[in-house]
Amino acid sequence: MRENIALVFFIPAILALGGTVSCQSATRMVVEVVGEGDRDGRLGRSLAGEAFIGLTIAVLCGVVISIFAWSMRGDTRLGLVVGLAAACTVLFAALIGSMMPPALKTLGRDPARASEPFLAVVMDIMGLAIYFLVAVALI
Repeated sequence: MRENIALVFFIPAILALGGTVSCQSATRMVVEVVGEGDRDGRLGRSLAGEAFIGLTIAVLCGVVISIFAWSMRGDTRLGLVVGLAAACTVLFAALIGSMMPPALKTLGRDPARASEPFLAVVMDIMGLAIYFLVAVALI
């Protein structure tokens, strides 16, 4: 890590992206789950829609943060690591965030109360893990 100290600069951004995207996806799915339930396969369409939105946000955030990281140091590998890790974290966050409320409802728990605190912890851990795994693999 000492040789690649610039990686530390982007840790808050990676964690913030994961946390906010997972909570947004969970909030949207809580409305679906608590609202009218799975009327006419609506829950499946909502999950697919959240996956698509997550992928779109992942690509956009990955490209933007990659360009920023590259321009900061002129290091292509740094830009690639930060961008890929951001994209992977955002996609994972959208998927986990959108699946948590239906899973909690199935388990008999209130998804409106339990989703976001649990997601905050999971995404902090997974965001760091994804970031460091990508960095180790590419640097």
